[in-house]
Amino acid sequence: MRYFENWPLYFNYRRSVKKGQQKDYSTVLHFRTRNRFILGVPVYRMHLFEEIFACHIYWPSFWGKPLNNKKPMIIDIGANIGLFTFFALCLFPAARIIAIEPIEENFSWLKDTIEANKLTSLVSLKQCALSSQRGFVDLYLHEEGCFPIFSSILSVSGRKISVPTKTLVDIFEEEKIDRCDWIKLDCEGAEYEILYNCPDYLFKTINRLSIEAHRGEKPGHTAETLQMFLTKKGYVVKRKDISEQSSMIYALQA
Repeated sequence: MRYFENWPLYFNYRRSVKKGQQKDYSTVLHFRTRNRFILGVPVYRMHLFEEIFACHIYWPSFWGKPLNNKKPMIIDIGANIGLFTFFALCLFPAARIIAIEPIEENFSWLKDTIEANKLTSLVSLKQCALSSQRGFVDLYLHEEGCFPIFSSILSVSGRKISVPTKTLVDIFEEEKIDRCDWIKLDCEGAEYEILYNCPDYLFKTINRLSIEAHRGEKPGHTAETLQMFLTKKGYVVKRKDISEQSSMIYALQA
């Protein structure tokens, strides 16, 4: 918890969990980063907070020290309520970040947090999903309470919503990005449509990717195939299997 000035708040939370105390899901824990940002985390989403800030799921230890670029360009695909965005800002306080989130409830929380911290000059927000083409896509929201993270194009269960889509090329063109230092993807199955349909030249401009890959039904929609695909694009790729259905993929330009 080295990123936070009020780090005892996290350990108090962990002690309450170990004691089996009932969690009030309406509670919001407010963490103060060492660069003085305030990050509100609903107790309902503390498992995501732990994955990102305690387990470093998106920055593996074998990547070593952070980027040499003090003002990196970072894209957060599947931003949810902004936990990875703030993790990136803890590592790189002057980073420029594009945070992309299609679901209104998540996007509204993310937007309020960015504005409350006066970060609109550093963080650009996009309320859409990414896919292989512009248009619309159906997302299925699992019944999981507030701030859904298991919205997926793979399922046909749960509440269905239609959201606008853009391509990764669209994002690069709209934001005038000529080189991206780091892309994080956690988009519940859409990672294949996003990456497999990118032109070759785009990969030459992307230094590293952290991807949560979910096994899909279409041919080639597996972590193993995605790993081979990125290797052919010139990356050094490592894969860490989380379960039979999901893996973390870390790709770094050779």
